[in-house]
Amino acid sequence: MEKRREERIKKRVMVKFGENNYERLGFTSNISSGGLHIASTQILPSGREITILLEDNDRVYSLKGEVRWSIKYPSHFYSYMLSGMGVKLKEIPPEFKEYLRRNIM
Repeated sequence: MEKRREERIKKRVMVKFGENNYERLGFTSNISSGGLHIASTQILPSGREITILLEDNDRVYSLKGEVRWSIKYPSHFYSYMLSGMGVKLKEIPPEFKEYLRRNIM
């Protein structure tokens, strides 16, 4: 398994995501220039291509990625363990690169 090399920041930002539209809801727990972790009870299995709307500071970014891993915990663990998935970004628009530069680099 390939380990990430990019610096990541802890950042909680609302995201909407899905395979064909934005029917699922979650929050980021960390973001890097190569991907992000989405905490959600509505996860997708690894290998799935997804589209993501990330909303931060009155800006909305449309992203595409691939679910690299996912884990779902039983509901009685939700208060201290986050179900979620790691997403590798495939297409990064210029405005999101600028967002990353301002927040990470």
